[in-house]
Amino acid sequence: MKIAFDLDDTLIETTQKFASGTEANSLFFKLFFKEKLRKGTKELLKSLEQDHELWIYTNSLREIAYIKRLFALIGVSLSGVVNSEIHDRFVRNRPNLKNYSKVPQSFGIDLLIDDSPGVEMECQEQSCDVLIVEPSDLEWVNKIVEKVNCTETIA
Repeated sequence: MKIAFDLDDTLIETTQKFASGTEANSLFFKLFFKEKLRKGTKELLKSLEQDHELWIYTNSLREIAYIKRLFALIGVSLSGVVNSEIHDRFVRNRPNLKNYSKVPQSFGIDLLIDDSPGVEMECQEQSCDVLIVEPSDLEWVNKIVEKVNCTETIA
């Protein structure tokens, strides 16, 4: 299964504090990245990557190489990244997709993990599988694992 994660306020603390806190990153990590990863991110992604393709789908302008390095430093290999530039280029000449902030199925993504109820509504309109995990959710890892296991059983 191809699983994509949003970054801002889903895996990376930006506008809201995570109720679960953030990962204790190495000094080396802190020197090169200002990002604070949500507590549980490393373990969850390392577990999921054993059986699934992991992607990032973000509306941010972070460069693909930067995102891949960020996750490589915690031992996670990403299969793909869709950033704002890639997304905008893809939807530019597709009027039926132009108004969506994310179009996961267009990139072969089976499940999108995000924090935005607006993205959830868009995905429902597109018949895309999405799971919303809010920054305040202490059970976010368990919800993702349950969703992935449930989706695998159905497929």
